[in-house]
Amino acid sequence: MISVLIDATERGDGEGRLDHSLASLRAQLYQEWEACVVGGPERHSSADARIRSVPAPVERGEAAALNVALGVAQGEFIAVLATGDRLAEHALYVIAVELAASPLSDVVYSDEDFCDDNGLRSWPYFKPDWDPDLALGQDLLGRIAAMRKSTVQALAGFRGEFDPASQYDLHLRVAHAVGADHVSHVPLVLYHRRIGASPPRDLASAEYAEAAREALWQQCRRADPAVVSIEPARVPFWNRVVRAIPEPEPLVSVIVPTRDHPDLLRECVEGVLKRTDYRSLELIVMDNDSVKQSTRSLFSELQRDARVRIVASPGPFNFSAIVNRGAASARGDILLLLNNDVEVLAPGWLTEMVSHVVRPEIGAVGARLLFPSGRVQHAGIVLFPSEPNSCHALRLARRGDPGYFGQLALTRSFQAVTGACLAVRRQVFLDIGGLDEENLPVAFNDVDLCLRIGARGYRILCTPFAELIHRESVSRGLDAGGAKKHRAQAERRHAVDKWPTAFGRDKYGNPNLAYVWNKGIVLSPPQVPPPWRAAQG
Repeated sequence: MISVLIDATERGDGEGRLDHSLASLRAQLYQEWEACVVGGPERHSSADARIRSVPAPVERGEAAALNVALGVAQGEFIAVLATGDRLAEHALYVIAVELAASPLSDVVYSDEDFCDDNGLRSWPYFKPDWDPDLALGQDLLGRIAAMRKSTVQALAGFRGEFDPASQYDLHLRVAHAVGADHVSHVPLVLYHRRIGASPPRDLASAEYAEAAREALWQQCRRADPAVVSIEPARVPFWNRVVRAIPEPEPLVSVIVPTRDHPDLLRECVEGVLKRTDYRSLELIVMDNDSVKQSTRSLFSELQRDARVRIVASPGPFNFSAIVNRGAASARGDILLLLNNDVEVLAPGWLTEMVSHVVRPEIGAVGARLLFPSGRVQHAGIVLFPSEPNSCHALRLARRGDPGYFGQLALTRSFQAVTGACLAVRRQVFLDIGGLDEENLPVAFNDVDLCLRIGARGYRILCTPFAELIHRESVSRGLDAGGAKKHRAQAERRHAVDKWPTAFGRDKYGNPNLAYVWNKGIVLSPPQVPPPWRAAQG
């Protein structure tokens, strides 16, 4: 049975909103539920024995009311329904099906949208599967989140000191306690949040943002001693978690493949050497048969800096082979793959990337890259089976755009990030055999690298707080025709054939969304039918 907890102590504009919420419960296809309504009128209990009216506690606040409801709940799982919000008629059914299919799950959450008093729905949030880093930036569980009651009780339930963000505080603690393998996501909109004349308080309230940030800080202090501060992200009610760099700073080997283009290379390496605040680094310029005298002069100039080495890597252009040779000669504990057409914007980019890549659960870290125009070039890669089989998320979005529910404003997981600016621990890189020189000499080698890292149990992150300019394909040109196009298509086919599951269902995307090249996110025709339709074939 699922117990639905409702705080009706603050009814605001009357009982009408509570009536709507309870009506959505009575309409559920799944009948094994109870509603524990704190402060609600007795008439609802008289009309339906599954609705239990519980006296309001003396202590005011949402957490106190929900704890009273939790104390009388009889279900194995509990969920919270805010007055005025509604459940889709199949919500509890879908959750019950998921729990039956995944009996080890302690938490099940779904997608959600907003609904006005006239029933007009808007702003659907089609969420990724569980992402611990995104959950630090925003309340990813949101509504509805069904949680195992015994786990919630073991964690002492809701905490009043974090009202009005006590639910987010509980979500953080429960998710950390059970671990990522015990959190399930159903990619269906099961919850409709009421939106009236003003947005919900967790989308507009400074009080909510402050309480949520304090809850996050307390959780991070317990779980990760490297966390030094919590800062607002681009949108005030979302957060950035700032972590310290280990002492002493690990040496970073920055590997830059190049063939001539001395003007591009100069801008790139001067940004690394002169405009980057991370000091413990070496720069390895991999020279792939440069012939210009101006390039040779630049090499001579660069080698006056003890941090710089020029390593010859002759032969036909093979990005994978060049980077692998650079990694073999690297002295650092961290490798930073960097294209020669990348330009540093702000000094803290490498510190930000290192602060994440040293985390034992993280395998590789990508940066947010911009075109010279300021439009987004890369903010993580989403994989899907149709052409072109991968897409830079929200490509061409404006620099200040937070993206679809924060995708451009928050640190989050992806299955892959671009090799144009990618940090990876050297031992992880070596353990998986580096880049695939034979099958993926130019394209999709970064995707394949990330997927192999992910197959070892690591997560791949992209952080918007490391931001650089990327003059995409200026050095080697586009794969637009002829032999280049044929080679790129062959590499794409190899990657898709090798990783059919990853391309078929990107867990950090959502099957109800389509990422269109150079257009961003659009709604996809529904890809996940309700389970009763799936069962009927």
